[in-house]
Amino acid sequence: MKPGERIPLITASADALLPRLDDDAAIVLHQFGADLGGSYTSEPSTRKAWLRWTIGELDDESLHALHDFLVGRDQAPVSVSVDDDPWGDQPLRVFLSHKWEDAEWVASLRDVLAKYGTTAFVAHKDITPSRQWREVIKAGLRSCHMLVAVLHEDFHKSQWCDQEVGWALGRGIPVATIRRTLDFERGIDGFMEEVQDIQLDPSKGTGEWRAAQEVFRAAVRSVKPPELVRRALAEAMVTSPNFENSRNLWPRIQRQEQWEQESLDRLKFAVQTNRQVYEAKVAERRLPELIAELVEQFEPQPTTWNSDDTPF
Repeated sequence: MKPGERIPLITASADALLPRLDDDAAIVLHQFGADLGGSYTSEPSTRKAWLRWTIGELDDESLHALHDFLVGRDQAPVSVSVDDDPWGDQPLRVFLSHKWEDAEWVASLRDVLAKYGTTAFVAHKDITPSRQWREVIKAGLRSCHMLVAVLHEDFHKSQWCDQEVGWALGRGIPVATIRRTLDFERGIDGFMEEVQDIQLDPSKGTGEWRAAQEVFRAAVRSVKPPELVRRALAEAMVTSPNFENSRNLWPRIQRQEQWEQESLDRLKFAVQTNRQVYEAKVAERRLPELIAELVEQFEPQPTTWNSDDTPF
C-alpha cells in the first residue's frame, strides 16, 4: 500500500483500540504481530500516539487484518482529491441517495443535518450526470461514513440509486433508509430489506427535522471510529437550535467511553457561545455543570513538578 492508503487504516484502528488500552488492547496487538516496546502515560494524547506508532509499524497484510478485525472491512474512508472533494467542514459525512423527484426535500434535509455535526452530500441533481459529476459522486461514495437512501416508489428503477446503495453495502459502512410517505409499500429491496426504515408521517409536516434526528441517532450507534462520532456530537452541541435538542444530545455524549481534547474544547465552546446550551437543564441540573464534570473527567491534568524533582 501507499503511505496515504495506510494512514486511514492506522488512524481508525488506533481509535478503535484506545478505549481498550487498559483492557485487552495489548493482547489484540500481540496477536497481529505488533512490537509492544515503548511506553505511554495516562494522558490521552500520548496513549493515542503510542497506539498509532505501534500499529503503523505493522506490515500491510497485518495492518489490513487488524483493521478488519477492529473496524470492519473497508469502513475507513479513503482520502479524495481537492477537486473531487464534495464535503464541507462538519466531521460526519453522510451520502444522500435519492430520486430526482425528492431533490428539494433532500436539500432541506442536508441543511438540517448540518445542525448535527454532519455534512450531507446530495447524490445527484439530474438523471444523467456528466462525466465530471460522476467523478464527484464516486469520490463521495469512496469517502462517506454512512449512506442514507430516501426511498421512492421508483427508487430501484434508477441505476444510480441502486449502484450507490450497493457501493455503500460493499464498503461495509452503515446504511439507513427513509420513507417519506405511506403511499407505497416497501418492494423487493434486496439487502436493504435488512434495514429498518425511518418512517415519516406526512400529517405531521414535511419531516426534515425528525429525519435528521433519526439519521444522527443511527450514525452515533453505528459509524466508526468512535472518535468521529464524538467530534460530531460536540459540533451538534455547538449548533444546537433549542433546549430540547441540547437535552437529547446529552445522554449520547454521556455514554461515550473516551473524549479527545479537540472535542472537549468544542463542548466548552458550546457552553460559552450557545444560549440553547448554557441555559439548558437536564433533570433539574444545569447542562453547563454536567459538561464541566465531563471535561474534568477526561481532560488531562497539567503536570506539576515537586521542588525536589529534577525535570530532566
